[in-house]
Amino acid sequence: MDRRNHSKRRVVSILAFVVLTFLITWGTGMVVVLSSHAELVNGAHRVQHAIPLPLPVAIALAILGGWGPSLAALAATACESGRSGVRELLQQFRRWAVGPVWFVIALLGPSLLGFIALVITAVSGGATQTHWFSPPSLRLAVFCSGRGVRNSAGAVTLNLNSSGASAHLGLVSW
Repeated sequence: MDRRNHSKRRVVSILAFVVLTFLITWGTGMVVVLSSHAELVNGAHRVQHAIPLPLPVAIALAILGGWGPSLAALAATACESGRSGVRELLQQFRRWAVGPVWFVIALLGPSLLGFIALVITAVSGGATQTHWFSPPSLRLAVFCSGRGVRNSAGAVTLNLNSSGASAHLGLVSW
């Protein structure tokens, strides 16, 4: 009987994670899309009767939506395991075999590079992007690095070690 309760609790926890992830991510995204700053979301157009939202609030909501899965994971862990479970989950960040500088680079690097590119474009008189979150295409990332290899079927495959794969993943997801 105890196993059945644990299994049921686990399903509820996973369901809570999925629902919270969508609520946070889509909820904040929809508020931004329906606001006067819909252009912050890639591909969105202003609606006729937009919600008047200050720009800093719209940016904060867009960032919060990006952290939706992480926040939902923390909430689901807190519901299932309490504070000790959240503490254990967060302590896993300290178990990595890399220095803290690499965490800072991984978390802030893409934003910093985007900001530098935006400043250079603006200072040189170029037109800045209307969409902030447009990632480069995978094909561009592969061929710019020279790591793309065509196999016999004509498909492009990657020939990478772990650090090269991490760099490509960061470039493609940025």
